[in-house]
Amino acid sequence: EVPREVELSLGLDAFLPEDYVPDEAQRLSIYRKLSEAGPGEVEEIEEELRDRFGRLPEEAKALIEATRLREMAKRAGARSLGLEDGTLVLEFPEPPGREALLELVRRSEVVPRFELSGGLRVEVPLTSGEHLEEARRILEILVGEKS
Repeated sequence: EVPREVELSLGLDAFLPEDYVPDEAQRLSIYRKLSEAGPGEVEEIEEELRDRFGRLPEEAKALIEATRLREMAKRAGARSLGLEDGTLVLEFPEPPGREALLELVRRSEVVPRFELSGGLRVEVPLTSGEHLEEARRILEILVGEKS
């Protein structure tokens, strides 16, 4: 079974600006690498960008973080991941393991909301101003990584 792509809805300007990576073929190659990136590979690509093109502009940082979140959401089994009014929303075709969900409840500052309807919808209110960082921490819990 081919793993499905995770639908992202983060409301970010996430791209490689032309003035950062001027060559279109290089930009497309980097986008392709990011779309195929597995665990640990996103960091390598981020490092490669820094080495080749210098400090990442905000849009490129957002692209790297969105790619990291997509990869983690895929490993967690999510079909979609979004930010809606300060709430992280994850939808799963099959609910994650019971232990992961219990750990999420145990480690969340605010109790997540769970809704069963053709899968599982999990809503976690985000309490800090760092929504992407908080989303990553939540996904780390769901994929069983220590944070």
